[in-house]
Amino acid sequence: VHLFKKIADSKNRIFSQYGFFGLILHSPTDLSVQHIYENILLFMKNTKNITRKKLLSHLFMAGYPDEIFMPDESITRAEVTVMFSRLITEKMDSNKDYSSSFPDVSEDNWYAPQLGFMEQYGIIEGYEDGSFRPYNAITRAEVISIVNRMLERSCDKEYLENNPDEIKTYNDVTDEHWAYYDITEASNAHLYQKTPDEVWTEIAQ
Repeated sequence: VHLFKKIADSKNRIFSQYGFFGLILHSPTDLSVQHIYENILLFMKNTKNITRKKLLSHLFMAGYPDEIFMPDESITRAEVTVMFSRLITEKMDSNKDYSSSFPDVSEDNWYAPQLGFMEQYGIIEGYEDGSFRPYNAITRAEVISIVNRMLERSCDKEYLENNPDEIKTYNDVTDEHWAYYDITEASNAHLYQKTPDEVWTEIAQ
């Protein structure tokens, strides 16, 4: 079922159970600029989070130098990094050097300061070979892992092992997938205690 039909049918239920993650997990396969932009706006409109006012007032999307937006193009890893960094700008220290350690990112790149900040803050990670691949289109799993880190969400692996029948899983995501726990965290509404990692107490219905 298409995301926007779900929202039309039961908007409040989706946002209360899934928040931003519902917008990614219940979305079409592609992650175009327009799709992500519209979904984040929907999230900010419906969220009860205390940061709602800040999110609604922050500029977090920008076009290209020739005054175009290219709404139907896929969004890159660099663009998503910059977009999310604009939502937590208060954490940036103007006197600090946020240089990136990725060998395929030059300090002259337009996105380098934000990428360095997000890397040092522990939100952005690279690939096993040490690269970041900034111009690659970002995947659904990569977006979810970034959002988890931004919101300081983590999956309770012990709860998963002890309660396998309660957990929402996907046929094409096994526990060998690198983002299995991030996707599981995002796909299961749950109650938890913070200690400081999440300790799940029950799956929310």
